[in-house]
Amino acid sequence: MAKKGCGEGAGRGMKGYVYVVLTKEGWRARFSIEPGIDLSYWLDEHFRATIDGEGTGRIRLEGSAPQLLLCKNALPLGAAYRAVELWEEKTARQVSAEDAQHRLAACVEAAELESGGARTARSGSRTAPQLRWVTFGARQSGGGGASPPAGQSAAAWRGNAAAGECGSPRVSLRSAAAQAERPGGSGTVAASAEAAALAAAARSAGAALRGRALLRGEVQALLTAGGGGAAGAFTAASAPWAGGLAAGATTAASNTRAGSKGNVWTRATWADGNEVAGTDTMGGIAPEGTEEAIGVALRAPLQLAALLGLLRLRSAVAVGAGRRRQCLRCGSGGSQLRRALCASCGRMCAYCEACITMGRSRECELLVLGVQVRPLHEQPQTAACRLPAAAERLRRWQLSPAQSDAAGQALHFIEHDASALTSSNSWKLSRSHSRSAAVQGTAAQSETCLPRLKLMTQAAEWAQNAVRRWLPLPGAGSSRYTNADQPRFSPQFLLWAVTGAGKTEMVFPLIESVLLRGGRALLATPRRDVVLELDPRIRKAFPHETVVTLYGGSEQRWESGSITLATTHQLFRFYQAFELVIIDELDAYPYHGDPMLHYAAAKACSTAGATLLLSATPPAELQRAARRGRLPYARVPVRFHRHPLPVPQTLRMPSVRDVLRGTALPRTLAAALACSVDRDAQLFVFVQQIRHVQPLVNLLQSVFAHLTIDGTFSSDPQRAEKVQRFRKREIRILVTTTILERGVTIPRSDIFILDADGRLFDEASLVQMAGRAGRSADDPHGRVFFCSPSRNRAQLAAIRQIRTMNRIARRRGYLLPQISPDPRS
Repeated sequence: MAKKGCGEGAGRGMKGYVYVVLTKEGWRARFSIEPGIDLSYWLDEHFRATIDGEGTGRIRLEGSAPQLLLCKNALPLGAAYRAVELWEEKTARQVSAEDAQHRLAACVEAAELESGGARTARSGSRTAPQLRWVTFGARQSGGGGASPPAGQSAAAWRGNAAAGECGSPRVSLRSAAAQAERPGGSGTVAASAEAAALAAAARSAGAALRGRALLRGEVQALLTAGGGGAAGAFTAASAPWAGGLAAGATTAASNTRAGSKGNVWTRATWADGNEVAGTDTMGGIAPEGTEEAIGVALRAPLQLAALLGLLRLRSAVAVGAGRRRQCLRCGSGGSQLRRALCASCGRMCAYCEACITMGRSRECELLVLGVQVRPLHEQPQTAACRLPAAAERLRRWQLSPAQSDAAGQALHFIEHDASALTSSNSWKLSRSHSRSAAVQGTAAQSETCLPRLKLMTQAAEWAQNAVRRWLPLPGAGSSRYTNADQPRFSPQFLLWAVTGAGKTEMVFPLIESVLLRGGRALLATPRRDVVLELDPRIRKAFPHETVVTLYGGSEQRWESGSITLATTHQLFRFYQAFELVIIDELDAYPYHGDPMLHYAAAKACSTAGATLLLSATPPAELQRAARRGRLPYARVPVRFHRHPLPVPQTLRMPSVRDVLRGTALPRTLAAALACSVDRDAQLFVFVQQIRHVQPLVNLLQSVFAHLTIDGTFSSDPQRAEKVQRFRKREIRILVTTTILERGVTIPRSDIFILDADGRLFDEASLVQMAGRAGRSADDPHGRVFFCSPSRNRAQLAAIRQIRTMNRIARRRGYLLPQISPDPRS
């Protein structure tokens, strides 16, 4: 009995097979989760013609008799994927068949070494790979191919050679060409019908998975429950190719051992019979109707969809440049990856801890990437010309002057400037693109920073570098095979709008533009409660569109729509799916400072798409890039009601800790609170420490005994209930932390920020908390107090930012004419 190598027969992990096929461009390396499908596709002209009607379509073969070299070893999925990467990195394609085999063998062995070899659970020792090969195709000079025996046709020889050398215990692929050579050709029609059914299942899977990035179990859940139709449809389409599971494998084995010319593709009888048992979790012999059997039925359509270019099949954790493993789902690497004996593959297998809550991403796990068939910039360029004029579309949404100006600039960017960047080679503008991307408007409007022509390429380069800084791209700069799957630069536009400016209403025309041009839009935000708040507003604005809302526990998890609302963590499951990606509150936790979420957002945007960044307080890096002309942006310096922003006042008082040591409030604070109570306002009182919330509530209650006062914080189980009571004015004073600095609007409210000089309150937090005041047109002049023993840089910067916005609004004429200048602004 031959010794097992390269992890064969060890555990139940996902396996892959590597091979090279000779094309017009030379030898191309590929890996397969179902090699019988690949053999039928490359070696059976009738099967290939049935599948796509035009031969191979995407790849041209060299000569009429294709050459293909297959490594018969069942490799761990990560090693198979890495071997193909190494081939693409290091191997010249114009070589002889013998050289191609030796070079692929070297790639397989190098991939095994990089992954630590086949460590077994018993001894922990490595097993040296013993590679076995089978060659298909006519013998070429200097090659190593096999030839058909005398008196046997090429088609029948290919079928018999395959029957003895490769295939699957689940797959007995019948050669339509060989069937045709039997008397009467009775099998041709049936085989063609079976191939057509498999092709339909593959295209159905490709359509359902378009724009998705899913692990194997998630793929099965989507195709059998959510968006891919009933499990029975895939099982029926795959049944002829599965050969009746165990029965097909056994029949194929007996036929081959008996020397029968049954022309069946199978790998049931390799060097020994152990492989017949099946070794992977989405394969093997399984009772019909079980989840495992359904998984078996999905393998053939998935592999064919990959051959047709509808899907990309990858190892979830792959080795990139510099032999560094990284998770292709979330982009994490280094300290976020762990190696442990894997219960699935029986090896020392790397897995990702960073995204483990969404399912275990590991080397032996399959990651399926759905491919967009026709990106927006490759579609006929007449759709944009047929769109109504931008001014006409903007009027429909009844925006304020400031909102309309900013939305118009963003609209111009996504319809002209962004498309020019994405459709030009290497993200650079051609002369024709430059003419179409010319900025319209006066010099005075240049402060909005729609990219001037001379800055467009600089802006693109800056954004690409920013993406690289944030995102640890697996294999960046080295592997043609890997780089195709990585997040690419998408042109970005910053909508810098003050709190309460109506950012949601401003994105409506942008979403409409993408939908009119046949694309899909995504609106993502870090917080679930904001997603739930946006859902009815989006559905009301677009009543005839399919809206999908995604968050933890969402019932629409596997649905697809023209508009998607999602928390940023849900973006890990998408891949180049949206022509417009809108990130709201990009400076908020947990999106801000999390490279994983930036990676997910970049991965979700299509290669022809654009990203819109929304924030009242952009991070310092984005502000600098905008001011220097490297990031296109529009500033909205006024709220929808066209009144100036309330400018915070500083109020000197002891720290909260010192106040709580006594029994009374400082006189200055008590007087300011009383003034707000007298004007019938509700009060936000922000503190830095959760431990200060309840003691301060008690102290305030002793001073304002006639008022309802309460407190809340992030871990408060009654937080949602208390916020609702606050909205209904059942609570007059609410003591809270920064958990309520965003997303809560109270019509008549005043803001008191205690310990405003503390390290937890930066400029962005102070601006956001101050933004809770004056949001209503009925009470636009709310009061804001920065209360602390001293003033620090963050307080001064926040006050300066608010005053700057008021000055810009006044200079541009956005404020109502009857509004007299506030001496504080």
